[in-house]
Amino acid sequence: MQNAVDISRLDAAFSAYQEAMREQPINGDYAWKAASVLIYKNAPAALVRPVIDAAIAANPRSGKYAVLKAEHELRQPNPDGPEVIRAYQTALGISPGDVQLRLEYAAALEKLGDKDFAREQYREALKRDDELPKDEPKRLSEKRRKEIEALITR
Repeated sequence: MQNAVDISRLDAAFSAYQEAMREQPINGDYAWKAASVLIYKNAPAALVRPVIDAAIAANPRSGKYAVLKAEHELRQPNPDGPEVIRAYQTALGISPGDVQLRLEYAAALEKLGDKDFAREQYREALKRDDELPKDEPKRLSEKRRKEIEALITR
């Protein structure tokens, strides 16, 4: 019974986000949230992709929509590698200094089998981390830096 309640709430949320998308098409967050509901429900990729694309079309300067596209594509049984790369590159074009985003991109490249380009991205992440102020809370811990260095040299 709990599962039925959860699904009905998800369906209601999706319907509300769809209505909001129709009323406020320039607000990509409604499409982003609708896509997130579909992903949570394990909806077919053919239904999810256009909703993510609607979020991107509404606000192409929001990196989180591109990241959602990349992450969703990466979880597919046969991910479209070039699409994952394009989406991450779009997000990095918006936030080039985002160390965590660059690390996610590197991990995605590894998953796609491009170990050399992944190593480049790990190096770039460390470089960008070095550029952050010493007291920046988002700086990588020494332990995490060593883990990344190990990924580069393996």
